[in-house]
Amino acid sequence: MSATTSVKQQIFNASSNGLDIITKLYSDAENTIGKKNKPFKVRDDEESASAYLWFSPTQNTWCVKDFGDKKAQNSIDLYMHENGRSFSEAIQELSQDYGISKTVPEHRKATLTFSNAKADDKITDYHIEYATKIPTTALATIGVHVTQQVCDKFNFKYVKSLTTFFVSKKTNKLTKLVKEATDNYPIYGFDNGTWHKTYEPFARKEDKAPRFRFFGDKPERYIFGLDNIKQRVLDKRNDNEDEKKAEKDIKLDNAIMVSGGSDGLNVASLNPDYNVIWFNSESEQIVPKEYFSLKKDVKNVYNIADIDNTGIKQAVKLGNEYLGLKHIWLPEKLTLLKDNRGNKCKDIKDYITKYNNKQNPYTIKSMFGKLYENALPFQLWDSYKQKDIWKYKFNSEYAMHFLKHQGFYKIKDEDVKEQFYFIRKRENVVTRVTATEIKDYIIYFVRQKELSVGVRNLILDTTKLSDKSLSALLPIDLNFKSSTFNTQNLSFTNTGLQITPHSITTITNSKSNNVVWQQNVFKHHFTIQKPHFKIDATNPDSCKVDVLKTDNKFLNYVINTSRMFWRDELEHKSLNTPEKKQAYFKANQFNIKGKFLNEEQQQKQQQHLANKIYAFGYFLHTHKKMSSSYFVYAMDNKISDIKESNGGSGKSIMWDVAMRHIYKNVKFLNGRDKETLDDKFALDGVSKTTDAILVDDVHEYFSIKKYYPIVTGSTLVNPKNNKPFEIVFNNSPKIVATSNYQLKEINASTARRLLYVLYSDYYHDNESGDYNENRKVSDDYGLDLFTDFTDSDWNDFYNFVAQCIQFYLGQDKPIKPDMGNANIQHLNRIMGDGFSNWADTYFDEANTQLDRYTSRPNMMLDYKNEIGKNAKNANSFKKSLDAWCKKMEYELNPIDKVPANSQGKYRKMMNDPAIQKSVEHFYIKTNRSQQQPTTTNNDSLDVNTGELDF
Repeated sequence: MSATTSVKQQIFNASSNGLDIITKLYSDAENTIGKKNKPFKVRDDEESASAYLWFSPTQNTWCVKDFGDKKAQNSIDLYMHENGRSFSEAIQELSQDYGISKTVPEHRKATLTFSNAKADDKITDYHIEYATKIPTTALATIGVHVTQQVCDKFNFKYVKSLTTFFVSKKTNKLTKLVKEATDNYPIYGFDNGTWHKTYEPFARKEDKAPRFRFFGDKPERYIFGLDNIKQRVLDKRNDNEDEKKAEKDIKLDNAIMVSGGSDGLNVASLNPDYNVIWFNSESEQIVPKEYFSLKKDVKNVYNIADIDNTGIKQAVKLGNEYLGLKHIWLPEKLTLLKDNRGNKCKDIKDYITKYNNKQNPYTIKSMFGKLYENALPFQLWDSYKQKDIWKYKFNSEYAMHFLKHQGFYKIKDEDVKEQFYFIRKRENVVTRVTATEIKDYIIYFVRQKELSVGVRNLILDTTKLSDKSLSALLPIDLNFKSSTFNTQNLSFTNTGLQITPHSITTITNSKSNNVVWQQNVFKHHFTIQKPHFKIDATNPDSCKVDVLKTDNKFLNYVINTSRMFWRDELEHKSLNTPEKKQAYFKANQFNIKGKFLNEEQQQKQQQHLANKIYAFGYFLHTHKKMSSSYFVYAMDNKISDIKESNGGSGKSIMWDVAMRHIYKNVKFLNGRDKETLDDKFALDGVSKTTDAILVDDVHEYFSIKKYYPIVTGSTLVNPKNNKPFEIVFNNSPKIVATSNYQLKEINASTARRLLYVLYSDYYHDNESGDYNENRKVSDDYGLDLFTDFTDSDWNDFYNFVAQCIQFYLGQDKPIKPDMGNANIQHLNRIMGDGFSNWADTYFDEANTQLDRYTSRPNMMLDYKNEIGKNAKNANSFKKSLDAWCKKMEYELNPIDKVPANSQGKYRKMMNDPAIQKSVEHFYIKTNRSQQQPTTTNNDSLDVNTGELDF
């Protein structure tokens, strides 16, 4: 295999078997990938598609078949055809584009000759040798329609050699460098007599070779092409034979501003009547003196902007300065194409190159002519003179053009009465506006411009800025999505933030692909900090947490709400004086691993902290995944009597106050108001833009069953005075509830959807006298979180938020809390206080009712005698007994004691001598040493395993 063949194959391998090259050349081809026998257009102006993708087994690459009248061509052949390259040039350029340039012949470069300078040579000396004519291949590099005649108009020449001088770093001597152009490395120059501007289109940053250089006495400011306009208008005035026509009224039709010389030559090549101008650099813009001087010689000044963010921004700035300036906008679809270097197309040269039809060169000239004819200014009116008085007429098309480039659009929305609403987009930030606000903007604009009273009255009096008229604003489809399954974007006043499982990085807001509502931009100057914590979640049920930042006020609050064993630590017997207690408290005020805790206690507290970080990160990640979608349930960890409500543990600070500083559109439901929660209009106000639903402080009988669809399906909203509608899963809000109570009904379906977050009673009041003190969150620092935050505190908080999201994104399995106390609370809810108290007495170990068969009717009779009319029925009694056994770590009816009967049911029927009847018996197995089965009255009972009703 030859070296060239090897490189060719490497190019195919690096470009998806040539498919990437083909789709860059012909964007329509991308729509046919994977679709057999589907044709595509190689030019937008083609009436019908006739080209097909075809994989060649012999070449092992993709080809385009029936390309015009030619046979099938591979991607390299097509690249040569479309760009006018030789095979060697195509190989070199594609090798550079696809990162395999080291394996090919040397890239495009000039011939360099170094020699020692002569004694009288100076470092500022230079010499440029121009060719008489530009080689044909070099002309093609500038533009597909650029000719020698066009270049001559602008003194644009081909440089044969360029001689300069520099001090060698190796010898520290003045050295002469002669750079000679080659066939594949052309050099050009604008010859302005006393000064020159050279252009090396293939200069590489790696070679530290600038694309543009100036030599000679370059003027401080210079407009290329302006001399041509001056001469042409002078000739036109000199040729005027109409004596009635004043000289000042004789003008050229146009002056067209472009961003650089290459663009200028390409525009000039389309029509000899296009008078093109540009400046020394793309950053230079026309100033008022130059603009109004130009207006004396031309009827209209046009501007062709690059259609990247920078180019559009500069064009809008120019348009706002010079309202009569007409804008030639290149089609937005141009940015979908790629240039030879793989970059997005953006300028007029790209437009001419990509849409040129070699079979019909006039096509591109006609296409651009339409862009030229439809160019619009930013001024909102037409003006004319009537009896020497200027009159103004509102121009609706001008107004829509102006408003578009001030960022005003409409967004279609089937959920609103008008089916759309107005917005203003500035960079990637969007604000909803009204028709009145849009008109107010225009009024303010014309007043700031100090325009004439006639113009201002026109704007004030017009009826063409009403809601109905403004409905003609262009619709825009915006991507407000701020996340994917493994990313999350946040926006701040100074920067954007992108969070992934492995990194947190800032991104410039203007470069973001997505947009954000103004209200979702955090009014904070964000700077990235080092990690605040480190979590080893190798075993998600036994996380190890190291706190790395100890002065984050919000993190410290989260730590303290995870200190489940704070009393074992802060009330340790060794802290037997007030001074010792205070000293230890200060030293360990926010310590998740206090030294007076045993290893198991430290581990459980770390697990609770990791769970809160995970849950907070999950909730603030705006993407919803069907496989891991939860109802977050934040509750107190303290075990208390069924009817007792603790509260004051700080749950709402995290899930209400803190959460609302991230989510700005939260539906609040009063969890204590059962009627409100049960109301069919409970979700009134919820929409696809709702971030979260907070059910705050739910009552003790709260059930999450009605919220299942929100968690794992669509959200059905029944608004007042409107028809119900459905919000699909991806747009449904996340949901959290805070409570002082454990849920009573928890089946497998509920448990699967729940993500518990448990809160210690570190923060508490002491009305009951159970504690030695009162302690509030504000006591930690003597201030209220958020309300009294400094800029530094806010930065700490937002960094913590970002790191919580990052931690969540990096986990494959949920981080759940230690559920010991929560499980006991759940069992207590099943039993109720009455049953629990009865069972504690009835099954006291001294009463010998354990580790033996006991008559169920006898149990029920004793229970009813104790409880009275509020006693449970038979089914609830058994569920409660099972809950009591689990709480006591006993086992009800172990299978070895109560095996399945002939009907497959686990019931033990035994004879009760007292009533001479076979009845059901229960067996409660403890952890005590095994005993022989006994009965209440008789050691020898007739055992009947038949099915008898209780």
